[in-house]
Amino acid sequence: MLLSGLVPQSEILNILFKLPAESRCRLRRGSVALLGILLCAPAVTCAEPDTGHAGMVEAAAEFSGRLRTALQSAMRAGGPVAAIEVCHQQAPAIATAVGAERGLLVRRTGVRLRNPGNVADPMDQQLMEDFARQMAEGADPATLAVLSSTPDGRLRYTRAIPVEAVCLACHGDAIAPDLSDAIKAHYPDDRATGFQPGQLRGLLVVETLNP
Repeated sequence: MLLSGLVPQSEILNILFKLPAESRCRLRRGSVALLGILLCAPAVTCAEPDTGHAGMVEAAAEFSGRLRTALQSAMRAGGPVAAIEVCHQQAPAIATAVGAERGLLVRRTGVRLRNPGNVADPMDQQLMEDFARQMAEGADPATLAVLSSTPDGRLRYTRAIPVEAVCLACHGDAIAPDLSDAIKAHYPDDRATGFQPGQLRGLLVVETLNP
């Protein structure tokens, strides 16, 4: 359950890293629950939570870095049409690979979907509404990231995916005919167009596999 008081990822990690390992192990449930409120997460056990949380942040960065590299290479080789092939084939494979390497689940969802398999759950929907509102009020998308917990007790790290200028070729409101045909070929029910720079495109989500 997502708790009130969303805390930027840097502050979350600072709090965790300042706790000595021995002290973390001796914290009783009441103290851990108080810390959980600060972290937007429930009470946790002493299984090196700082390493787990840091690993989720690193997994998100690793996925983003690999996908960006693949997209940039495709753009240089074949333009936006080639980039659509990367999104269709390589992006899911990169998410699976990064998750497998770290024992986590890595996924994305969107304000408007291109891939019908990326449907947002209620927690995603709530965060997208919150992030979109904060961005409309001038918040830096790079600061929009939170730790929370799922109803079944798994930890979840979520960060905003903003629309950048480079995204507009495939997600804007003036898509070239050949690119539009390529999108429709892979995503016949695509709704992920009409975005403007600075809007929220969606979420990158990293979750633990078990409570």
